This record gives sequence, structure tokens and C-alpha cells, in this order.
Amino acid sequence: AGLQQEVAQLQKIPKQKKQYSNLLTIIAQVLPSTIRCEKIILDEKGGRIIGEAMQYRDLPRFVKELGDRPDFRSVSLQMINQKEQEKSGLFAFTLSFEL
Repeated sequence: AGLQQEVAQLQKIPKQKKQYSNLLTIIAQVLPSTIRCEKIILDEKGGRIIGEAMQYRDLPRFVKELGDRPDFRSVSLQMINQKEQEKSGLFAFTLSFEL
């Protein structure tokens, strides 16, 4: 039974790779030039984007444009670190979404 499960998991990889590649392409298409992604975490149910924005106003626009895409649901800003902003002029953020 263990070997069958392992084979089933391995067979999922090409499909998941294509799905994740498509999601990353969508993120790249709607990502404003003033926002930098440091980490993008994806799994079967959703994900998070951790990054920095030069301008706060671009964050709500990024959230809206990502949420307008059919592959992304419940897109929301989870955290904005204003202490970072005081030192560097950047807004550190975490955005989450469901797939």
C-alpha cells in the first residue's frame, strides 16, 4: 500500500507543476513594478506572498487585481509592517489567498 501511495503522489507532480507555473505567471502579470516578492508559498488549498512595497497604495491594487483572477479567491493582506517602512521607506507585507 505504501508503494502505491508513493506512485500516486509522484504521478500528481506534472499536473501540480503546471498548475503552480500558471499561478506564478498570473502573479507576475499583475505584480506592480513597485512591489517585490521575497517568498511565494503555494499548496493545494492556497498560498501566501511575502514581500515589500515601495508605495502603500500599490498593495490594495495588487490584492484587487489578483482577486479578480478566477484562480485566486479570498485574497487579503494579512500584515503590513510599518516599522520597516520607517527605516527603509518600504512596506513589508504578507498577502494570503485560497485556490
